[in-house]
Amino acid sequence: MGNKVFVGGLSWDATDDDLKELFGECGTVTDGVILQDRETGRSRGFGFVTFSSDDEAKAAIDGRAVLMSKIEKPAALAELSDIVTASDGVM
Repeated sequence: MGNKVFVGGLSWDATDDDLKELFGECGTVTDGVILQDRETGRSRGFGFVTFSSDDEAKAAIDGRAVLMSKIEKPAALAELSDIVTASDGVM
C-alpha cells in the first residue's frame, strides 16, 4: 500500500503543522505537506502525510471517521467527510 496518504478537501488556511498534529494521533508522522500554487503561494487544498510505516498509514485510513469526529469548526481543516485515500506512495 505505501506509507504516504493523500489528504484532500483542506481549508485554504490549513498548515503543514495542522496535518502533522491531526494525523499524529494515528502513528508517527515523518512528513506532512500541503501543496502550494507556484505563482500565488496559496494552498491548493490538498496534501500528503507520510507515516513511518505502512501499518500506521493503514491505521490512519481505517480510522478516518474517528479523526473527522475530532475536528471542530472552524478548524484549520475544513469539511472533511472523506478526505483520506491511499496514494500507494506515489505523488
